[in-house]
Amino acid sequence: MSVQQFTFGPFELDPMRLELRRDGVRLNVGARACRVLVALVERSGQVVTQQELLAAGWSGLHVADVNLRVHIVALRKALSGGADGTFDITTVPREGYVFAGPVSPIGAAMSTPPPLSHAIPRQLTTLFGRGEALARLGDAVAQHRIVTIVGPGGIGKTALALAAIAEHADNAGTECVFVDLSTSVSSLHIETRLFEALELDGSPNDVSTYIERALSRRTILLVLDNCEHVIGHVAALVASLTSRTGGVSILATSREPLRVPGERIFPLEPLDCPPEGAVLTGRSAMAYAAIQMFAEAAGRRSLAFAVDDANASLLGEVCRRLDGSPLAIELAAATSDTMTISELARRLDDRFNVLTRGARTALPKHRTLQAAVDWSYDALSAEEALVMRRLGVFPARFAAEDARSIVADETLSGDGVHHALANLAAKSLLTVDFSGENASFRFLETMRVYARLKLLESEDAAAAYARFMDHTLRRLGAINQLEASKEDIRRRHAIILDDWRAAHDWSVRSRDWHTALRLMAGAIGFSQSLNVRVEYVHRAIETLRMIPRDLQIEDALWLEMRVCGHAAQMLLDTQPPDPPNFIDCIGSIALRALELSKRLNAPDHQMSALVTLTIGALTGANVEDLESYGAGVFELAQRLKDSDSFRTAHYLNGYTKYYRSEFGAAVRDCDRALDLAAQAQPGTSIAFDHVPSVRVLRSRALWIRGEFVSGLDEMDEAHRIALDGGHVPTVAWVAWCGLCVYLWAGLIEKAAESAKLHEQLAREYRNPGWSRYVPSAHEALERLRDGRRSFDTAPIDWMPHVPSHADMMTSIHCGFHRPVDLHRIESAPQHWCASEHFRGAGEHHLTAGRMIEAETFISRALSISQSRAAAAWEIRATLSLARLRVRQQQSSAVRALLEPLVERFPQFDGNADLAYATDILAAC
Repeated sequence: MSVQQFTFGPFELDPMRLELRRDGVRLNVGARACRVLVALVERSGQVVTQQELLAAGWSGLHVADVNLRVHIVALRKALSGGADGTFDITTVPREGYVFAGPVSPIGAAMSTPPPLSHAIPRQLTTLFGRGEALARLGDAVAQHRIVTIVGPGGIGKTALALAAIAEHADNAGTECVFVDLSTSVSSLHIETRLFEALELDGSPNDVSTYIERALSRRTILLVLDNCEHVIGHVAALVASLTSRTGGVSILATSREPLRVPGERIFPLEPLDCPPEGAVLTGRSAMAYAAIQMFAEAAGRRSLAFAVDDANASLLGEVCRRLDGSPLAIELAAATSDTMTISELARRLDDRFNVLTRGARTALPKHRTLQAAVDWSYDALSAEEALVMRRLGVFPARFAAEDARSIVADETLSGDGVHHALANLAAKSLLTVDFSGENASFRFLETMRVYARLKLLESEDAAAAYARFMDHTLRRLGAINQLEASKEDIRRRHAIILDDWRAAHDWSVRSRDWHTALRLMAGAIGFSQSLNVRVEYVHRAIETLRMIPRDLQIEDALWLEMRVCGHAAQMLLDTQPPDPPNFIDCIGSIALRALELSKRLNAPDHQMSALVTLTIGALTGANVEDLESYGAGVFELAQRLKDSDSFRTAHYLNGYTKYYRSEFGAAVRDCDRALDLAAQAQPGTSIAFDHVPSVRVLRSRALWIRGEFVSGLDEMDEAHRIALDGGHVPTVAWVAWCGLCVYLWAGLIEKAAESAKLHEQLAREYRNPGWSRYVPSAHEALERLRDGRRSFDTAPIDWMPHVPSHADMMTSIHCGFHRPVDLHRIESAPQHWCASEHFRGAGEHHLTAGRMIEAETFISRALSISQSRAAAAWEIRATLSLARLRVRQQQSSAVRALLEPLVERFPQFDGNADLAYATDILAAC
């Protein structure tokens, strides 16, 4: 069938040459725009859909709709020179476009034949995310005679080259020849492959010279694919051809540059992937080319596969860990008929055994991920392979001097290491980052896993990791001794974090407890600055379990003491779900720190351990331990005789008094602690978070003993000071306690603000302990909205995080009381909210209609609250008893209970329960 040209008015459209001419003069309209125009004029007067036009202009490519609109605008501008605007492209909303105007097809006998295209493979799959790269490559090929697409194996170099061939042939009318060199092993093989691809005749003795003569008068683009394993031979051929011919251009694909004069290197980047930790929906995930490719490839394997909200984030993580490599993504997608995304993600550490189902027709090096990397590794020199293996100890970025410290030895000089780094980077096995003050290197994850596996298979692993651990310890020591800003220290900590993890992993694996202990001690600083507290705790526990029980080495005992003390504090800060018995764990680790501090005569560490044990007892609501450890703090403070120790002792002694329901004594201890804090040096770390913590305790004690407005004012001040100080654990604690006190008072909006702040910090700092308080806060806010109070409710089905959590929530709303908590409280009736637990049990009985049991528990609550001068709890117990009398229709008894209460507290400010008392009286 003959090819046609189209004429309309002064315009001629040549589909073969992809040219638009006006009065015989070629207009500046690109090949893609011409393809779009051909699709429109072939169906002049008919609607051509947007999808059809995209397929015509960008066959095999996934591009955004905006690309089509840009070309439509360009065509409209070109056609605007027609007489009276006869010819135009009209938009049909939500349908497509129509070419308006008469079109006449004519024979194309005068057209020149299309450029030759010698056995160019057809691209059968969609090219995702390469639109911009393809455009830049087209520009490079047009401007340079030698262009080499460079990138690691499986990155998509061949696919991009094939797309570029079509672009170049269409735009320039140039003859193209594709030569696959994947099976070539010598210069003769290369010349023979090129001779055959050019379809030359004869049997010349000097093939190279014969090819040069044959090409001397031809304009041709030679595409040399898979050059890396014969790179020297290809470089020689390319240099010879381009220097002895005038019309030969080269487009090569290789894992390293040819390094010949005039070469333009075109690095090919991975496909676009989501950033680490990105939260994706099924829709937002499809904005990333790597996920688009996975979805398309997986869909070919399994009709059941779909990207949805449930798997999108994990799929993004899989694609990121596969480095955005098209080959790795294709191989991973091939598992979609036997494996879920979750299973695939879990098995990525074993990727070389999992990603093995490549296409049967693919090159051998592309049938498995292992084969793809083997292809590059096997081409390395012995020295380069050694360096690559040893660099496998690095989990992330490293500097040249880091590499030299690990890799160099008596057989390999520092200069030799630098030379090998340059070669590995040139061969696309290492990536180089120039964004910092100094260049840094890193493996893509697949290359890193491969290098580490090769190292572990060698006899060099133990020595390489020993050097790596020593190097990491030296770097940690240098950072810890550095005098710099907090931000600078944090930046340096962030750089070394991954190396510390890898070094500690190896020390545990090799049972090197002493190095593991040194690494944990060195990491105390960044466990806080980088907020890796939970991870620090797990690693510390793992390390402490390895230490010999009969340890006598003094420096190791000091290290153990420091790690025990810090790990116990971090456990207290984070309260993680694992270990499930974390309170017992805090106790055992802090007791070991206390034992060692006494043995080593380290009073500061002794005080720290006692404080941790005291707060651990508070968290576990263990009044007996609280009293014991609190007394220990006071005794040590008296021995040390310094104000820092005394203010801490008074603060904790205040908590002991509070827990024993001695609220007035608790306030006095708080006042003494605040007086001592005022005498402290400004900016000291203890004074920094000490004051808001003391004011929180003072607020709670004041409110419970009936000084409601003063208690609320104190809580407001605690919030202000904590927020000004910015110490995150303190702010979180103040926010949580603020929620509780504001709910006691009935200030729902202020409580909601505190809850929001607490939840925001829990989420931002990924603190599991703080997060576990959030659901109960939501439940309490919901139950107390619209003026409702802590009465008339059945038990709530919930599980507290720790015993102190159960106490706090019961004091907020009686629905949170549980029978199991009553058993604990009955043995300690002096407990700060014992009255509220008994009242909660009574309210549950009252709601169920068990009047006798209800009266027993509520009466006991009233008796306890009166004996402890806990006015707030006395008000609630009196109200619960009044409600019981209402049920019994004893109006006079109700008035006898509530009228003295209202007279005693005539002002309702700061306690919404008093307003409820007047409501009950009004109904009698």
